[in-house]
Amino acid sequence: MVKEANEIDLKSEFKKALKLSKKYYGNCRIGLKEIVTYLKAPTYTGDKTNINDVFSNPLLLFHEIVEICELKKMGYKITKDIILQHPVECYKAHFIAIEKELELALDKGEIDWIKKRMEDVESYLSDPNLPHFLRKEFQRLLEKYRVTLEKESRK
Repeated sequence: MVKEANEIDLKSEFKKALKLSKKYYGNCRIGLKEIVTYLKAPTYTGDKTNINDVFSNPLLLFHEIVEICELKKMGYKITKDIILQHPVECYKAHFIAIEKELELALDKGEIDWIKKRMEDVESYLSDPNLPHFLRKEFQRLLEKYRVTLEKESRK
């Protein structure tokens, strides 16, 4: 699933991810420049996103597309400061994106990916900036996929 960094054609991977997002999420007008801007945007935690890592993984790229589309649905323009200016909205968009990403991963049978992302979801619960109302949603998501993974392991 993951490509080597030197093999990545951003435009090509973006087009593939848009087709995937249309099927699993719906229509959204988004440009390659917006994704790059968003991925380079500073965060409160100082996280740095490697653009090649995102573009080499269809599930991560799908996630970022959904996250950006959700922010645009809320009426926000994707700028270099969006995360710092609208943190609660970015957390909301991130939750929806991970929820959709996990649905896609399950549909594609990417159980190892779901396990990895459940570790990420668990780590979000210790994020002091996570809005309280989303903490419950992430806990619900964690429990849902724990049950799903249990069922999958019995197959």
